[in-house]
Amino acid sequence: MNLVHIDSNFTGRTQDNSICMSFALHFAIDGENSLLRPGGFIIADEGFACREPILRPYAKRADDLEKILFNFVLKSTRLLAENAIGAWKQKCPLLNIGMHKMEPEESVKTILGSCTTTGINTTCF
Repeated sequence: MNLVHIDSNFTGRTQDNSICMSFALHFAIDGENSLLRPGGFIIADEGFACREPILRPYAKRADDLEKILFNFVLKSTRLLAENAIGAWKQKCPLLNIGMHKMEPEESVKTILGSCTTTGINTTCF
């Protein structure tokens, strides 16, 4: 798994779609210089707007078997990504505790530094 973009400048209360629409992430995934491989996509939840290259689940009331199976596989894949982030937090416990006491600029440096040093990603912004 290659995480192509890590943006630590948003609080936990920020809506997913607001983060997605931020300039930095748009630049990272749109256009000729996209960090996504050709045919690549972003796995998202219901908080994201439907647009290419974002894959989000069908509505919960989907009754078509193909849509139900798609939602099941999408959820399983999202769990893999969440587990990768959990493993990252295991390697760098500072991400789990103590960050709220730091200045925002120091938090950003810590998050980006830890993603590089733990090998979770080599192309952090």
